[in-house]
Amino acid sequence: MSALKEAGIPVSGWDPHYAPENEIQSADVVNLGFVVNVIEDSAERVEAIQKAFALAKKVLAVSVMLYGPEQPGKPFRDSFLTSRNTFQKYFSQGELKDYLEHALGQQVFMVAPGIAFIFSDKDSEQQFNLRR
Repeated sequence: MSALKEAGIPVSGWDPHYAPENEIQSADVVNLGFVVNVIEDSAERVEAIQKAFALAKKVLAVSVMLYGPEQPGKPFRDSFLTSRNTFQKYFSQGELKDYLEHALGQQVFMVAPGIAFIFSDKDSEQQFNLRR
């Protein structure tokens, strides 16, 4: 975030553990970077996605951990506990797309492995599609 600020781009962030004092506010771009995959409760996971989308004036970016080639850990709830005893919900690319579309009722654009864009602003969505 500091690199963006140094470049003159207005940014802010909120995290319940690392930045709970920061204000939660709407923005053109809202990023849920490696957030969805660490929420243990499935209902809370969907709620976080929906709340973040409501804050996105133009687009919500979601990134998650994808399944790798090896066993990701010990099964726990709907995913795994890692070797460091932390919760990790892994997705395949298709599962992430379907999961987000179901949670938001919006078209999801997979832009890279484990990275999705969901547009709240349809003009921005059309501009994105034109550039692809």
